[in-house]
Amino acid sequence: MKHTIIKWAYTIVTLVFLCPAHQVAAQTDYNVPLTFSVASIGINRFIASQWSASTFTKSWSGYTTSGIQYSISLDRPSVVLSENTIKILLALTIHAEDITDQYVVYDGKVTITPTLTIPSTTISLNSIMSQYTNLRQQIDAITQIADVRLRDVLEQKLAPIEWIVYQGKILEGSQTRIIETSDIRLIGTPTLNFAVSNSEVLFTVVTTLRAKAPEYFFSYYRTNGNTTYNLTVRSNDKFVLVSNDCRIFSFLAQTWDPTTGSSEVTATYDSNSDQYVAIETLTYSAGLSDYSNSLRIKLKRGGVETLWTLVEQNGTVVVDYGE
Repeated sequence: MKHTIIKWAYTIVTLVFLCPAHQVAAQTDYNVPLTFSVASIGINRFIASQWSASTFTKSWSGYTTSGIQYSISLDRPSVVLSENTIKILLALTIHAEDITDQYVVYDGKVTITPTLTIPSTTISLNSIMSQYTNLRQQIDAITQIADVRLRDVLEQKLAPIEWIVYQGKILEGSQTRIIETSDIRLIGTPTLNFAVSNSEVLFTVVTTLRAKAPEYFFSYYRTNGNTTYNLTVRSNDKFVLVSNDCRIFSFLAQTWDPTTGSSEVTATYDSNSDQYVAIETLTYSAGLSDYSNSLRIKLKRGGVETLWTLVEQNGTVVVDYGE
């Protein structure tokens, strides 16, 4: 058994008594690595799905201020994996004319294979995306296209694309609670490392889990000649208040007498306080003759029951609880 002693400030208004008490919990951060691999066939499937999506732009046409009229279309890309390198094969069909001097700048098909990297900033709730590392160098190496104006157009159209190399929920968002009955959350920005070998990419995502021990806050006030307890229990974890097992200590009879209330009250989440809250009205038949008394409360969390005894005496609340 443990005891937490909290100084008690109370307000008396027409026989209403406020009694707060709580247990303060510590928190600990843990770095947790998540490792998984994706084969090249899987990455190509994700890229093909992205390329086929109605929201994806795979053809461009228009004019530039420098006098180039262009039409560009992109074939479905594919990745090529080699030791510690991810490359993507981009095949482009291009027709471009100089509309000022009336000549064809280029008409044909070219292929480039820029290298991809995967920074941590591209991790989202549902995917991991890659970015180019040498797109402009690959474009400048196209010997068939000597006109810098057309090279600029190609870079402008391709550079914004972040290719999806993994599709599927990996992580929840920052500060997201994992389960309701334990205060364990993903916090901060995860880090990501990757390695390429044997035609697959090995991802290592390191997340920070913040775990906080259960804490409870109890408050109540008495009315109706001190026979009714309006009880509120708050916690950082979801719990059940077992109302039909709550007891009042009778100083005259020296026994724990039952109260009447609901059978059980399941705490509900309050987004404003980021806590789970259970509210219950407990009635005691005999009433109390003074302010010094004991209230025993039973809680359930994740199938485990705990008993809490709130003793108010001489301006101090002593909380006696079992884990």
